[in-house]
Amino acid sequence: LAALRDLHAVVADDIVAGRSPADVLDRDPLPEVLRGHPAAVLPYLVMREGFVQRVHDQRTGYWKADGAGADPVSRIQWAAALDLLAGGRGEAFAAAGEQLLARGEPAVALRVIDGALLSHPDDPPLAELRGRILHALVERHQLFSPFRFAYYEGLAGLTVEPAG
Repeated sequence: LAALRDLHAVVADDIVAGRSPADVLDRDPLPEVLRGHPAAVLPYLVMREGFVQRVHDQRTGYWKADGAGADPVSRIQWAAALDLLAGGRGEAFAAAGEQLLARGEPAVALRVIDGALLSHPDDPPLAELRGRILHALVERHQLFSPFRFAYYEGLAGLTVEPAG
């Protein structure tokens, strides 16, 4: 409980500083109180991300510091803007997606490639790259985030049989 109180204080301070939930998590907050309770570290890590997102949403409301929520932008509009940046070339999206995946940022890569596929729906290399990105996300979340694991598993069209 003390660790969550400490985390709540970190999130509150970061909200005042204009940081997003992703910014908070990038800082990888691990309260000092957990040093004396190693058995509590894993449960804390499992719930930390959801806790940060929930506290952030409850305290910030609909409009975020980065402008999200103020003027909704559709996925199609965003994809068209990205396509302008890519010069209308699917290869530019694929190169960016590959680099993001190689850097260990599959969630960002998925957003880029999903936008690309809205503008270039019949591009086989983009579809293949999306599959590899989804597999990377399934692997990343299989141990610590069962909901994200199930979400990406579904997007990838995978079926994982129960153990036993």
